[in-house]
Amino acid sequence: MKLGVILARGGSKRIPKKNIKSFLGRPVISYAIQAAKNSNLFDKIIISTDSDEIAKVAINQGVEAPFLRPDELAGDHATTDEAFIHAIKSFKNDIKYACCLYPVTPLLTAKHLEDSFKILSKFNATSSFPVAESPFPYQRGLQVKNKRIYPLDKKMSLKRTQDLENIFYDLGQFYWVNVKKYLEEGRVWSSESTPLVLDKYELIDIDDLKDLKFAEEIYKLRNLN
Repeated sequence: MKLGVILARGGSKRIPKKNIKSFLGRPVISYAIQAAKNSNLFDKIIISTDSDEIAKVAINQGVEAPFLRPDELAGDHATTDEAFIHAIKSFKNDIKYACCLYPVTPLLTAKHLEDSFKILSKFNATSSFPVAESPFPYQRGLQVKNKRIYPLDKKMSLKRTQDLENIFYDLGQFYWVNVKKYLEEGRVWSSESTPLVLDKYELIDIDDLKDLKFAEEIYKLRNLN
């Protein structure tokens, strides 16, 4: 069995009601749900939320809401792994693979999910998720203290950028896991994780209203027809 779990707690701070905010006339969570459905990969797709309002929106989009997430898994300090594992363990079915999807991922497509799952299966990994190469060499990062600028690492600041190792970052969209391995590991990130490498603007991690507006423009450009 393959399980899709959309994690959507109700207490978003930077964008109030972020998970069901309108995105080009639709609740933003509906885009993640549509991508999951269009992939035809899942035997079941559920919502894990502490909010009745979010649950109703998800149900209207054709997703099941078998439980409300406990308060201890819905606070600011609750982790993705804690909520994801709780959702997986709520089923008695033999779940071989599961995918944790974030709800504010309007640029996510079925192909992203399909390609990542193929990588997970091919390499027998614990997890697979999308990453992008950083446009800036973080080894030469700066910090500001008392109105002055300092290098994070003086040795690295003297190196040419072309001599530095490429650094990638998590695009913050979804995580495919081999459930048996994942439950043993307890984290979606592990030495057995394998990446789906994408362009930095292929998917956008939305943290504030500027990100949301930028994602809307990207979406419109990609869907002119």
